[in-house]
Amino acid sequence: MKNAIIAAVAASVTGVTAWGDASLAMDARGNNYRNSVKGMTFHNVGGSGTYNRITYMDPATAQCSSEPFKYSGPLGPMGDDVSIHVRGPTQLLKFAAYSAQAPKKAKREESHLKKHRRHAHGKRHQQHQKRACGDIVTATYPDNGAVFSFTWTDGCAPGAAPTPAPAAPAKEPAPAPAAATPEAKVQSAPAVDNNFISGSWSRVGYYDADAQKKEGITFLNNKGADGISGTWSMALGNSLSYAAADGCSPAKEDTILSKTTIPSVEEFSIWSSEKCGANGGDCGYYRPDTVAHKGFSGVQKAFVFEFQMPHGPNNGGMADDLPALWILNAQNPRTTQYGPAQCKCWNSCGEIDIFETLAPGEKRAIAAIHGNAGFRAGNVDYFDRPTDAPIIFAAVLMDNKVHLKVLDSFDFGAGSGPAMIDLVRSSTSTAGNGISLASVY
Repeated sequence: MKNAIIAAVAASVTGVTAWGDASLAMDARGNNYRNSVKGMTFHNVGGSGTYNRITYMDPATAQCSSEPFKYSGPLGPMGDDVSIHVRGPTQLLKFAAYSAQAPKKAKREESHLKKHRRHAHGKRHQQHQKRACGDIVTATYPDNGAVFSFTWTDGCAPGAAPTPAPAAPAKEPAPAPAAATPEAKVQSAPAVDNNFISGSWSRVGYYDADAQKKEGITFLNNKGADGISGTWSMALGNSLSYAAADGCSPAKEDTILSKTTIPSVEEFSIWSSEKCGANGGDCGYYRPDTVAHKGFSGVQKAFVFEFQMPHGPNNGGMADDLPALWILNAQNPRTTQYGPAQCKCWNSCGEIDIFETLAPGEKRAIAAIHGNAGFRAGNVDYFDRPTDAPIIFAAVLMDNKVHLKVLDSFDFGAGSGPAMIDLVRSSTSTAGNGISLASVY
């Protein structure tokens, strides 16, 4: 999944430093594990920084150009559009993506409420003042009946988020930043309201393997081949291509993934069905002749999976029987996921490993965050790999946090997002009872 596995492990916010703890279990590659959990939350993922966004690629020579790109917001660099990646052996049975947009009516009502507060009008409005910082509020949008949820922020002290835990050193240093360029040439992401966490959620992507149905999504892989889809060059290797029904081969056009188990080493990715516009436009720069689709954008997004990770053959390869689910800044694979470092933004543009095994045959799956200083995290607590039966697993990215949760059930419905998201957020907010907390460093 990565160009190098970074095994940096952050301490839990409980204050227990796990790095190098001889009492912890260890796998064949030296990775430590503590407790099996059903949920995790990474705090303080919001922030600002810079990564080098690619502006030119020569597929024949791998000569590439880039320029600094500033990001800032409640998801750090993952406020950009993102792509979902799956490595085998994995069978994906269902998938749904949800996104939230600000309800205009709710904003007007909030302004109206604040106006009345200043004049102390109305007992009904005074009741709202009793809510505490951090309360999760669910309401109905009066114009169309849509349900939206938000976190009550009135009365919150600045910097009320959990304090980052002491961090362990990384096994290898982060890539050195490129030489600085004049400030006038530094691009910046659109301004984001860091306090915005309310919104009307909608399902923007859906897949059901049994029904052979998909909506709003496209399956791609790194098998670009001239004459089929995507491209290949000696210098850059394969580009993105449409994935065939088996998930492993290139296809000429957008194709639905069959109900199949992707074998070891093989990978596919999930994108929006919306194609990118002209190169350098709405998706930024991407590799010439690649298959370029938009990812899942916004600072409030959630993904739900039903999947199984059965054991596969282990013949001694680095990625044999090593399944994983992870999220990338879409700028990375649209240029080159595994090509030369000078032709991609990884890892400073962000990666979130949401369910990853680290050693062949391993039954424990970890979660981690990779990026610049201030956007890195790990956790020695782990999820149990579903080898014999599928599980339902949710990743909710919003309000400066990444919430991960194994769900008892979920129907993947178009209107089911808000209740699921509130459940995941509320049930992963406190450590203990199968929940683990960590913070970026």
